[in-house]
This record gives sequence, C-alpha cells and structure tokens, in this order.
Amino acid sequence: MGRIIKLKDTGEKINSDFAYVVKEDGKPNKYFSSKENYEKWVANKKNRIKIIEVIYEYLGYDKKNKVPTIFFKRLKEWNELYDYEFILYSIKETLKYNTWIREKEFPSMIARVNYLCAVLQNEFPENVNKFKRKKHIEKLNEKSISEIDNTDFNIPSRNIETKSRALDILNELSRK
Repeated sequence: MGRIIKLKDTGEKINSDFAYVVKEDGKPNKYFSSKENYEKWVANKKNRIKIIEVIYEYLGYDKKNKVPTIFFKRLKEWNELYDYEFILYSIKETLKYNTWIREKEFPSMIARVNYLCAVLQNEFPENVNKFKRKKHIEKLNEKSISEIDNTDFNIPSRNIETKSRALDILNELSRK
C-alpha cells in the first residue's frame, strides 16, 4: 500500500502505487503520471537550461552574474503559450539577427533584459511559422529516410553474355 504523493508533471495527488517513479541516488524520488510525461519533462528541462545558457552568452554574463528575475518570469509566461523547444528556437533566430541589442546603452541591466524580452516576444508570431516549417521538413526527412531503409534494393543481376547483351541494347534502341 502506497502513500499519497504529488505528481511532478501534473501536480495531482495520487497513491504512489499508480505513479511512474524516478529514483536518483541521494535524492528524493520523483513521481510522474507516465514514462512519456517524464521524458517530456526531461526534454523541457534541458531546453530551459539551453535557453538560459543562450541568454547568458548573449548578454556576456558568466555564472557569477545573475540575470534579473524578470527574465525568468517572462520565460514562465511564454511557456504557458509555447513549449520550451519553440522558445529556444525563437530566441536563437531572433538573436542571430539582432546583435545591436547587445551594444545599445541602457540605464540598468533590468532595462536591458526587459527590452530584450519585448523584442523576443514580438518575434514569436513570425517564428511560429518558421518553426512549424522546420519541424515539418524534419518529419518529412525522417519519413523519407525510413522509407529508404525499408526499400528493397535487390536489382536482378544479369548474367548475360556480351553478345546477347549487345543485342538487347540494339533491340531497345530500335524500339525508340
């Protein structure tokens, strides 16, 4: 008989016997509603870390400096509308073309981060279509690769003597 626990992915309180358990050495167990949800949670966590690393690098921060908390608040708001994978893609696309934000003078770091967040948020609608197109192309590429893998490339070998092969070629040419 299990105990009542809170799921990490949904926040529901259920019996631990019905949850997917992740055990880590020296850390408390984490409970999820399913293995798929756990894998999504791990992917989101990795993308969130990548987003923070990209922002740190763009602003020229090292691990000693702290990004103002307004950025993390905005990141949480954006995650309610978009997943972290899209947010990461959009940030990379936007910062690739907007290098001038780094050089612009601001009265404080909070103002710089606020401005950066506003620019990023304004670019989201445009980047949605680019991201969907990119995902669609990736899906088509995966599909075509799997089709190629499943294709049978057994080409019949022709063990024909040279004279008969030459006659076959002449016959084919005369039909055209």
